[in-house]
Amino acid sequence: PLPNEPEAAEEPEPLTEQIHTGGMIYIPDRSVYFADVNLGYDWAFHAIDYLANTGVVSGTGNLIYSPSKTLSRADFVLMLYRAYGMEKYASGDNFADVPETAYYAQAVRAARTIGIAAGDSKNNFYPKERLTRQDAIVLLKRTLDRTGISFQNGDLSKFMDGKQVADYAVEPVSALVNAGVIAGTQGKLNPTGNIT
Repeated sequence: PLPNEPEAAEEPEPLTEQIHTGGMIYIPDRSVYFADVNLGYDWAFHAIDYLANTGVVSGTGNLIYSPSKTLSRADFVLMLYRAYGMEKYASGDNFADVPETAYYAQAVRAARTIGIAAGDSKNNFYPKERLTRQDAIVLLKRTLDRTGISFQNGDLSKFMDGKQVADYAVEPVSALVNAGVIAGTQGKLNPTGNIT
């Protein structure tokens, strides 16, 4: 520097490491979208940020995602609806217990129209009921089947609770286990546990 000229300030070090991948920037220990998706959810925050970036999820308001909140049947169908662009199928009858004014009404209608969501004998879908892991897998597998992707069934015997999977869910669960979509935790599938 010239006499009496201040030296250039050094560039500040970034507060944390950044990972650039797939057109997105990740901060390795927390979500860039939601304040409550942090170290306790290090296994999920990349996926949550990806889904937020693509408009599949929007959180529960004010930069909050509520990652430990149980997911309803309707909210999961809404996520599938957004992820797979089912808008053009949102016609026809809806289930008896899905109000037309509900934020999820179009999504559930579309899922019914293309055979992803099924109701009971009284035409009820139970949209606000908590969603079990095996039911989420059934809904996801039906959705994936509509895309033309084919799956081969796998073996559930490697899971300590593999025999606890309901009969209607065995084929979808085994297929998604075989495809590597479902891995389980500590040797268990926890099929009747609630999705968060």
